[in-house]
Amino acid sequence: MSETRTEEHIIISRDISSIEFIIEELISNAAYEIFFDSWGKERDDILLDNLANPLKRHVKFIDDSTSVRTTDIIMSPVFEEYNIQIQHEGHALVYNNYKLLSEDISDATAQCWVLLREFMTGIQHGLQIDIDIQSFKKHVSVIRQSSRNPVSRYNMSVIEGILKCYKPITVDNLIMVPATSKNHINMFIDFLEDTNFLALSQAHSKLGMPKFLSKSLKDIKQITRHILSNDKFKPMFDNSTKLITAATKVPLPSAELVSTLAIVDYLPVIVNIQPLMTKARKAWLQLRGADIVAKYWGKYSLQE
Repeated sequence: MSETRTEEHIIISRDISSIEFIIEELISNAAYEIFFDSWGKERDDILLDNLANPLKRHVKFIDDSTSVRTTDIIMSPVFEEYNIQIQHEGHALVYNNYKLLSEDISDATAQCWVLLREFMTGIQHGLQIDIDIQSFKKHVSVIRQSSRNPVSRYNMSVIEGILKCYKPITVDNLIMVPATSKNHINMFIDFLEDTNFLALSQAHSKLGMPKFLSKSLKDIKQITRHILSNDKFKPMFDNSTKLITAATKVPLPSAELVSTLAIVDYLPVIVNIQPLMTKARKAWLQLRGADIVAKYWGKYSLQE
């Protein structure tokens, strides 16, 4: 969690108990699996060991090395043209001619590299991701219009074409009612085991498949209503809607770069999870110190 270093965020980054609240909020929004970048087995195990048992099976760790390599291949003609080098150890870019580049180009190359890597990770693992797609489009367009390298322009034009397939869509949604009990985690147990939750998650996973988009939206609406009519789950949730950004069609598979991107049927759904993060932090801070026991990273605690 690398945000502005307020006292609240430092506490949250060092205290694993906050992550449970975030996972719960994501699950309440039909996320069946929550993926974390792997920090190495030892540290990954610390996180899992400190999670409540019902949540453990919903947490997965991913290796994004493949998406990083693919991103570097796509961006390599851009970096060669502008004399930019990649330092993988620090996940950083080195601008050898920084003073000669316009601010638009230096910003666009850096942001496009980061956003494309997240986008590729979403494709590789079939994820829903949280990125600013309008910013992504803008940076890709800046590079395409400024580059003198035809390969760079081609790569950016294909990515731009993919991003133009995305449209904002309203989806039926469940909002978890704020918990007041120290045993708030127990209210999830029945829900996590319920077939409706699995069906809802499966319907959400198909939102990234344009050919199933319309049917998935109808299924989500029907399952959401069924959950809210169930006396067992009715006290847990309120009905709502949320705005996502999803691809409404798949780009033409004849493009060579689309094949390189390994796009077959799935394009990542774009979701804004910041409201969920804010809600989870608020709930955690209200209970921390009273009903929630702090759990720390051990020897990693001071390295956040």
